[in-house]
Amino acid sequence: MVNSSTKNLPASTKSLTQFLLVALATVATPVVAEDQETGLDFSRDVRPIFAQHCVKCHGAEKQRGGFRIDSRESAFGEADSGDAPIVVGKPDESELMRRIVSDDDGLWMPPDGARLSPSEIETVKQWIAAGAQWPDSANAVPSTTEMTITGEDRQFWSFQPLKTLEVPKIDSDWVRTPIDAFVLRTMRQRELRPNEPARPLALQRRMHFDVLGLPPSEQQVISTESNELFDADLLADTLLENKHFGERWARHWLDVARYADSNGYENDLDRPNAYQYRDFVIRALNSDLPFDQFVRWQIAGDELQPDNPVAVAATGFLAAGPLNRSAATAPEEVLKGIRYDELDDIVSTTSQAFLGLTLGCARCHDHKFDAIPTRDYYRMVATFASSSRQDSALIRARRELDLWRKRSRRKLLLEKIGALDCTEDEAKWLAAGPGNPAESKRAFKKYGKSIEFDDQQWRAWLTGAEREHFEQLEAAANASTHESEWAKQPAVLVTETSNTPVEVRLLKRGDVGSPADVTPPGFFSVLTRNRSFADYHSTALARNHGVQTTGNRSAFALWLTDIDHGAGALTARVIVNRIWYHYFGTGLVATPNDFGVQGSRPSHPELLEWLAAELVRNEWKLKSIHRLILTSNVYRQSSQRSQFSKLDPAGRWLSYRKSKRLDSEATRDAILAVSGRLNRQLHGPAIRPFIPAAAMATRSRDKWPTDIIEGPEHWRRSLYIFVKRSIRFPMMEAFDAPDPTASCGRRVPTTVAVQALTLLNNPSIRGAARDFAAAVRSQDQDDVREQVGAVFRRSLGRPPTESELKRSVEFLSTSEGGAPLADLCHALLMSNEFVYIE
Repeated sequence: MVNSSTKNLPASTKSLTQFLLVALATVATPVVAEDQETGLDFSRDVRPIFAQHCVKCHGAEKQRGGFRIDSRESAFGEADSGDAPIVVGKPDESELMRRIVSDDDGLWMPPDGARLSPSEIETVKQWIAAGAQWPDSANAVPSTTEMTITGEDRQFWSFQPLKTLEVPKIDSDWVRTPIDAFVLRTMRQRELRPNEPARPLALQRRMHFDVLGLPPSEQQVISTESNELFDADLLADTLLENKHFGERWARHWLDVARYADSNGYENDLDRPNAYQYRDFVIRALNSDLPFDQFVRWQIAGDELQPDNPVAVAATGFLAAGPLNRSAATAPEEVLKGIRYDELDDIVSTTSQAFLGLTLGCARCHDHKFDAIPTRDYYRMVATFASSSRQDSALIRARRELDLWRKRSRRKLLLEKIGALDCTEDEAKWLAAGPGNPAESKRAFKKYGKSIEFDDQQWRAWLTGAEREHFEQLEAAANASTHESEWAKQPAVLVTETSNTPVEVRLLKRGDVGSPADVTPPGFFSVLTRNRSFADYHSTALARNHGVQTTGNRSAFALWLTDIDHGAGALTARVIVNRIWYHYFGTGLVATPNDFGVQGSRPSHPELLEWLAAELVRNEWKLKSIHRLILTSNVYRQSSQRSQFSKLDPAGRWLSYRKSKRLDSEATRDAILAVSGRLNRQLHGPAIRPFIPAAAMATRSRDKWPTDIIEGPEHWRRSLYIFVKRSIRFPMMEAFDAPDPTASCGRRVPTTVAVQALTLLNNPSIRGAARDFAAAVRSQDQDDVREQVGAVFRRSLGRPPTESELKRSVEFLSTSEGGAPLADLCHALLMSNEFVYIE
């Protein structure tokens, strides 16, 4: 909402509102209802114009520039400037008239929304010329509480178009990339200096964990020790092409996408095919899929490229959220509420993930801080309302066959249920399918045999035309093929089956029992410039590939990545900030999921703008930003504090490297890697490592297996652990893995006793320590000093100091019984230096 003060308004805006204030304030108000000369009636002809075009910014809720036009008393007063917006009898001298007819985008009124029509302008002109009569008996101009987006709203920093900035010219040998130039300029402004460069071994370990989420090998450590000319640029290129890059950075994106392998809620049913979306993200990042395409496919891959299994798998983003499977006999209002909750999850996650905006609270009322009206929220809901979650084939012909068969078999099932002499509730349970509730079990025990049918019976039930259509679909599906085996497997995805959109109504206070007017699909008004939803929609329909769809999601996807007229500038800013956050521990905007009014302002706004523009200039290739960061001297600074650190205690101005702790996945993966256990297989269904039975007490009905004996198939990277919403994997939970119920843009690390106890007592970690010791011994290193060196290089990425070497040798030489080398390995796995990158 716009503040009533005119202090911060542009001069042109102040004048208009101040002129408007005086205009209606300086007029005598005759009591006649209709002007005898013009035939104009204020209530009938003029008041509706003010209500439609003016009162949203100049009414009870908002008084732009201090001007109100919603009542006679408030309208006829003096403006702050002392000028008159309306000069009675002289429309040509009235500022109001000058503004409503102006073609100057800095003057015209209203500044946003539809302009006054020629007939409306003529009405206002005649009304002023005839004396601007406003009878005492006339009611107030109706006010509205609905937010209207103004030009001032659009001036917020993150909503502005992308700027092209020059790289600062800085005279310094320290500057080797544009990033360094922007950062050094800020340092100098704050009387700071860059820190010393990190030691090669420390930088090597940092780069491996940041890019791959895995430690360097012992041989890589030895090579760097003996190489005086450590080539960090070459290492950056090598790591970015490593297949494990996609795994590491997929984990970051899956936090944002609230990915899980189960539905959540009370029953928390498994989604065994959800992994296809996770694998899409890995493949996309490894192949450096342009980020704008990465975005569009996740919103509407099934519409934009229905024949491409990769694009279709990407729609798993929309389907990744929690899903409430309510009781079959739930009232209609409850089922509607559940559907709106599902759509709320989709639009809220989409806006946070790609735009860094918190949309959810606009479900019930206009956003209290950001320029997001409730109507914009329901426009987004309408955009996604026609789509549905499916567990289906990725190959188009097979998907079309699968969906047609499901609909047809459902029709036969309902026909059989309709022929039964059963209660309405029993019919609902039968239609919902077998389930756990006692009512469902009783219904199926009583009528289950009566509604069963096999494939042959279903085919016989089809009409001749239906059977012919099915056989055509079946033949096409059988003829379809794909070179990749994964594409032949089903996936959890989102699609549409009709080009008729589902009607969405704005809900008063978010209550499904209080529907208001129908809301068409659309975008955030504050981010929409010269192209409307209809423009994007017509483009989307023109690209239709013969699929039954509304095209609404395609239109949204095009707008989301449109730099010139849509939200593309903000989309670019948000993703480069996410990349920065994962390298430095704090984003240039410290709130990665909130670029709104309540979020942080950029610490280096010009650097953020330049990086966003650089991403677009490089065709949205994310690896170009990764490479820029990795080759910068800002990134390569030491984490050791200098004399200047006290001037930058939080590291906000990037005068030194902040220490970072490994996240939960990297901690477990590092333990597996240094022990020699790590199974480096990519992709595929999720794994279920051992979880103690006590950790599953009172959890979901769909339990985790309790008879697991861990082996190599369980020692894959933590990215592949089955994410069950009701049963959090204990080690991941202890080390601050996020709750997958909602989008998480920033993990908040904690330091609690359970973390140390997990590292000490977890049987899997103790087993890894034993394997670690066995791997060191297997290198034919009989010399104790050599063994100690190997343990330190593998676990900490450096050789031991003389003091560490001496004490470790003494420990191994004097320990009696037990497994001293395994104990030493276990001790290092529990050390601070192991769980911190440096």
